[in-house]
Amino acid sequence: MLRGTSILISTTAALIIVKAANANDPYGDDYLPDYYKTQTSSSLLCDSLRSEDYMVRKFSAIRLGQIGDRSSLSALKEAYDNEPLMNIEDGGFSTKYQCLISIGKIGGSGADSILTAIARKMLAPEIARENKQFFGDSLDLFFGTFYGLVEIGNPESDSIFMNVFNSNLDVNLREIAYKAHLKLTLKRSSLSTVQDSLYYLLNGLKDAMSEANYPEEDPDSGVKIKARALRYLIFNYSKKDPSILDYYKSQLEPGDPFVEELHKIFEQVESQLRLERQLKARKAE
Repeated sequence: MLRGTSILISTTAALIIVKAANANDPYGDDYLPDYYKTQTSSSLLCDSLRSEDYMVRKFSAIRLGQIGDRSSLSALKEAYDNEPLMNIEDGGFSTKYQCLISIGKIGGSGADSILTAIARKMLAPEIARENKQFFGDSLDLFFGTFYGLVEIGNPESDSIFMNVFNSNLDVNLREIAYKAHLKLTLKRSSLSTVQDSLYYLLNGLKDAMSEANYPEEDPDSGVKIKARALRYLIFNYSKKDPSILDYYKSQLEPGDPFVEELHKIFEQVESQLRLERQLKARKAE
């Protein structure tokens, strides 16, 4: 229970909600218990970040990001600093991660300063030398920090992303950084439709795969990392309108090897959409 506050949400009930949640939309209303969906008091939620129940802390962090009150930034930063790296029982995103994302969603220069400082501290040379490989929860924190910076949209953040991408750090971290670079590029571009954004990504993947010796490149090479990051975003954008892939494919020359790549992506998108439709149908029963 909250210290000084009474909220009738048990950890068991919260865990059931988490398991039923759509992991692709951690900020969707379906993720939050009803109490948090309607809670508008930032001060109460900031107090809840000190709860002994980690699910209460997590839900409070998410809701603060939805409300967007900049006066809650310091409380979220304090919660980030105090939160354990991982909770064994936690089946979803860690509270530490949620604090980072919410800081980014709230935005503004204060949020930018907080996340930039966190990123630079995690990437300090003495730390990077000792941790060329990052795993699990450490990667989650980089992911949350980078994507929080993407939400803010400061173009100067791109130097952080590209410095990591061009480094000799862990390949998974470099891939996260390049995804953030792509998302920030799209966010700040004049591309206003899903089709325009998807075409930009598809052209980028086609160019990457057209480079000399692409098939023989090491999986950790820059071009292979770019290709994986592009596929990831293409997959997510394509779910909004799979027909765009078919139209793009129709514009290619007959025999273009990229047609096979598009076919693979289309099958993955259709499979994911079928799964999501099945989950929604079960939920409606």
